[in-house]
Amino acid sequence: MGIMKQKVKSYRKITSIIMLAICSMLTVACSGNDDGGIEDVPENLFGTWYASGGSRSASITFYRDGTGIQEMSYGSSDSYYRYETFTFTYTFSNNKIKCSGTKSEYDSEGRTNIQDWETTFEYRQNTLINNQWTNLEEFTKQY
Repeated sequence: MGIMKQKVKSYRKITSIIMLAICSMLTVACSGNDDGGIEDVPENLFGTWYASGGSRSASITFYRDGTGIQEMSYGSSDSYYRYETFTFTYTFSNNKIKCSGTKSEYDSEGRTNIQDWETTFEYRQNTLINNQWTNLEEFTKQY
C-alpha cells in the first residue's frame, strides 16, 4: 500500500506541474493586444491626409488593411527637387501611429536612396503630428 500511495502522490504532482505549465501558456497566448493594431484604429484615420510648408508638400494615406503610403516633394520643378515615397505597415496605440517600411528618395540630380524607415505620428482627431520634420509637422484630413 505504501508504494501505491507514493505513485499516486507522484502522479498528482506531475499532473499539477503539467496543468500549471498549460495554464501559464494559455494566459500568455490569450493576453490582450497591448501593442495596438489595425482593429484599434479610429475610423477617421483611414484615408489621405495632407501637409505643406515652405517648399515641401506631403500626403499620407492609411488603408484599412494596416498598410499605407506617404509621398513628399521638396523644391520646385525648375530647380533642385527631391521626391520621397514611404510604403509602410502601421500599428495604432495610445493615439500614436507607428509606421515601419521602406523609404525611397529620388532627386533632380539622378540620385536614388532606398532604406528601411520608421516614424511615429501623434493622432489628434483632425490632425496628425510628426515631430521628425521641423517645417512640416501637421497633416490635416480633407474630405
